Amino acid sequence: MKHEPYPIIGKILLIPVEQIQTTDDPFLPLMEQEIERLAELIRANGLLHPILVSRISQNQFSVVSSELIFHAALASGMTDVSCILIEADEQNQIFWQIIDDRQNGSLHYLQMARRIRLLSDQYHLTLPELASELGISLKDVTDLLKLCELSDETQKMIIKEDISQDAALLLANQPEEERKELLDLIIDRHLPFEKIMEEIKVRNSRCSKKGKIIVFKDTTVFTNTIDRAVTAMSEAGINTICQKAETEQQIEYHITIQTKTSEKTSHLSTG
Repeated sequence: MKHEPYPIIGKILLIPVEQIQTTDDPFLPLMEQEIERLAELIRANGLLHPILVSRISQNQFSVVSSELIFHAALASGMTDVSCILIEADEQNQIFWQIIDDRQNGSLHYLQMARRIRLLSDQYHLTLPELASELGISLKDVTDLLKLCELSDETQKMIIKEDISQDAALLLANQPEEERKELLDLIIDRHLPFEKIMEEIKVRNSRCSKKGKIIVFKDTTVFTNTIDRAVTAMSEAGINTICQKAETEQQIEYHITIQTKTSEKTSHLSTG
């Protein structure tokens, strides 16, 4: 009986490091300690995980994933690295980056967040589609995209200070004007996750004493109020024209109230 050969999904090549290009990842310079730690492991045990690359030209390649490991290989003194050559478009390369780097543990959660944001923005993928393709929960996708709301400077500080994902998410859920002060507090005091939560509760308690802020997730309470106000003015004899346009993104009101100012002005001038 003739057996079918195993499918070929990529070629393993030994490529000189000078023929491999890397991305311009702003977070990599902040990971010197992790790169050196991995470099020590590579010096002791060799490169056990091949680098995923795509071909740019005959003798030039670009790192698709495991970029942190590639920089560790450079730091270890390697002149040639084993690579798996794949053929994929840009969108699929980003998926490869996330999935492969998650498997080998070389992807920081903020790097993953940025790549998911790129997939969402550039390729218009929905949250359920992202969760399904990446094999993670919808909540994880939502949380990671929330982290992208943090400023570049804040994200760099989070990586540099090795702040946990849970702590970073707590930070992202705070008002933007309070994030920097809270981040400085976390770094200066080296607060663990539980202490960060306590600090946020204290701050929220202070704010509630100054003035309670109510957040309405359902806009119906506001639209009903406007509709009742327009009806009341009309019933009171005030000439009111209300135009309402509603889409999935917004509700727009255009209200015209006739004040009869011109008649009042005429009457006063004749008196």
